[in-house]
Amino acid sequence: MASIKETVQKWLTDYPTVFVSQEIPNGILLREITTSKEHSIEYPKVTQFRRREHPEGLGDYLNLVFEGGRELVLCHAGFAFSPSYLSTRSLNLLPDVVCFQDFYRLLGHLEHLYQEETQRDETIKTLTSCLAILEGARLTEFDVSAEEKRVETILNWLETH
Repeated sequence: MASIKETVQKWLTDYPTVFVSQEIPNGILLREITTSKEHSIEYPKVTQFRRREHPEGLGDYLNLVFEGGRELVLCHAGFAFSPSYLSTRSLNLLPDVVCFQDFYRLLGHLEHLYQEETQRDETIKTLTSCLAILEGARLTEFDVSAEEKRVETILNWLETH
């Protein structure tokens, strides 16, 4: 059976347009090309890993499980992770696994509709989805402070109007 390091490197070789990588002590630093989001993978902290075929025929993905049960997926879209509903309720609008491209698509939609009074319900649903994605990303140890500021600006506007 291949080691976690060999498996990650093989996946990166097979999907060269998704991440830029840099070796670090005991692991690898990955930067998603489309969003510039970064995540370090410390090999000793990975407790399980598996490479599987994407159910929608979008190539293979690599599922990494870290100490404490935290999961991160490397896939055709970049980093993928579960949204979190600790701070919001689930509206069953998001899939079980999301990525930063999902967030930016929803944020763009939110930025176009939040000032429209007739779109208040859609605004709340989209805002809730954005927050669930950011919370999932934060729990997966991503820095989402820049994204949170953009959402906070919209939230502040909604609270005052």
